[in-house]
Amino acid sequence: MFKDSIRIIRIGILMSVICMTVFCMSGCTAGKSADSSDKLPEGMVKIADNLYEIKYTEDFDWKIAGVTDISGFACSGVQNGKYRGRNYDWTYADTDLCIVHSAVSKNRPHASVGVADISFLANDDGSYDYSRLPFVTVDGINDAGVCIQVNVMPFGENGKLNHTETPDDDLKGACVVRLVLDYADSVETALDLLKDKDILTEIDTAEELHWMISGPASKTDKTTKTVVLEIFPDGQHITSDFVDDKPIMANFNISNFDGTPASVGFGFGYERWQILNENFDQADSVIGTFDLMEKVFYTKLYDLYGERFWYSEYDGTDLSKYYDAETLKYYLGEDLYDYYMTNYNSIPYTAAFWDGDREIYGDISRTGTIAPAVKIAADNYKKQNTEDGSLWITIHTSVYDLENKTLDIQMRESQDHLHFTIN
Repeated sequence: MFKDSIRIIRIGILMSVICMTVFCMSGCTAGKSADSSDKLPEGMVKIADNLYEIKYTEDFDWKIAGVTDISGFACSGVQNGKYRGRNYDWTYADTDLCIVHSAVSKNRPHASVGVADISFLANDDGSYDYSRLPFVTVDGINDAGVCIQVNVMPFGENGKLNHTETPDDDLKGACVVRLVLDYADSVETALDLLKDKDILTEIDTAEELHWMISGPASKTDKTTKTVVLEIFPDGQHITSDFVDDKPIMANFNISNFDGTPASVGFGFGYERWQILNENFDQADSVIGTFDLMEKVFYTKLYDLYGERFWYSEYDGTDLSKYYDAETLKYYLGEDLYDYYMTNYNSIPYTAAFWDGDREIYGDISRTGTIAPAVKIAADNYKKQNTEDGSLWITIHTSVYDLENKTLDIQMRESQDHLHFTIN
């Protein structure tokens, strides 16, 4: 009975995650491009397909910083010495991005350059609120060499969106990047800025955010330090001790991660973490870091023409479509089967629940009681990709040089790199 209760809780949490995952994989509305009929802000210019650029010299109006209705995305990040590699992934759409430069101003001590997602500014009527553009920066670096990116992950195992319970100083999760870029001169300062904030991860109802921050350790210690900041009901968790001493962030709680599939919990991206971990030393230059990040391009998740499929990315497959009721009752127990079929009309697959501690990368695709069902689902999804274009791709890859304080960006999955400095 106790085990069944745990299973009910774990799968119940997962069902909420599935709602977002299925929604995104069927084609997120969030991936909109800027409407040419909208009036672009003064100074905002198009510099490439799906890419704009703007430079700010005045203070930002933090009263309008709130951003709502951000939909799911998936990301990878790796920090090797002075190089940060970052993929920003989504279902295929005409998502527009903007390179945001901000100069030192009266109340802004640090200049920076970063990448903002214009689709987060879309209103219900299809127009865009460009006044909020600086606050939807998803990765960037400032003139002190502090680099930050935001990743998404399914919410924590407590079954609700996590945020700290402080009485004031609320900060929207989408604005954390902006705050750090504008005011932090080190990792220590960045964490001090955020430690008393009630950070609300306002990304719909099934996913939340976490952040990787790199740069000088403190004002007096200029050695490069990297941390991951995550939010739990008991407060902020800071991770600086990474598996194999390699700072890598995907879409699961890093603070709970010990390098095994089971420790991923209800997140995803274990295979991507393994690839980045195994090829970590490749990120020894800007080009080398781009080459590393290309190994985890999202088109390689659902390869239309090959055999590869990343199984940990497919939590949520409805097993009732592939297994008969008696088989599922045998594995789940009749009470749990009836509970989920009655309440959700589905039985979700999750690697952590069905396959335990077995390695996800590799043999799980050929062994285990549940692998055949996932393989069928994968084949069906490949077919769907060719019919309606709902393929996950890498919207952009950023490579930051912390020493030279530069940004190189690769839009979509092309081989063309654009180079930017802070000014």
